[in-house]
Amino acid sequence: MTSPADTTGDVDDAASAGPQVFTWFSSDGARVEQARIAPTGSELRVRGRLVEAGTPERPAFTLTYDVVVDDEGQAREIALESERAEDSRSLTLRYDGGDAWLATTGAGESERIGTSGVTEVLIAGSMAFFSLAVRANGLHRAPDEVSRTALSVEAYDLAVSDTPMSFRSDDSMVHGITGEAATSAHVDAEGFVLDVPGSIERR
Repeated sequence: MTSPADTTGDVDDAASAGPQVFTWFSSDGARVEQARIAPTGSELRVRGRLVEAGTPERPAFTLTYDVVVDDEGQAREIALESERAEDSRSLTLRYDGGDAWLATTGAGESERIGTSGVTEVLIAGSMAFFSLAVRANGLHRAPDEVSRTALSVEAYDLAVSDTPMSFRSDDSMVHGITGEAATSAHVDAEGFVLDVPGSIERR
């Protein structure tokens, strides 16, 4: 699953390569995302920014994220901020280890969200979050398939909802389907997206 470019290193541990910075560009020039992946002890820290130009359907915005991933590949804490012309919004999601997520807004309001047992969090269009789902389920190691419910966060306004998630890997690609989008991507040996043919390219 490492076409078009192969990578080397420990398949099971992104920390083996030390800190890395990945940048993904959309083919139409409307979106760019950059993420820094760095080991912190037995965990990974993923910090990034997604910038989207305005379209007739949606004004321009910037999403920043800071994710703590545990030694089992699961995101445990996610801090998000969406900046738009009219305002900015922030949201922190914390997994309590007991099959529940606690969502806290920038105003300090907190509530438990999501169906019991939900562990994945997805953001439509984010290659970093797609990669984390691939890694959490080991889909970069061998062909496999997983279907479950995930939390979906809308990058523009940080609205959160449950969404069906189905990921499948074969010998060349990982295919992900959610309630919002379908994506087929080449990933590297550590599970991070290399490209979505005709749509996204990592440089």
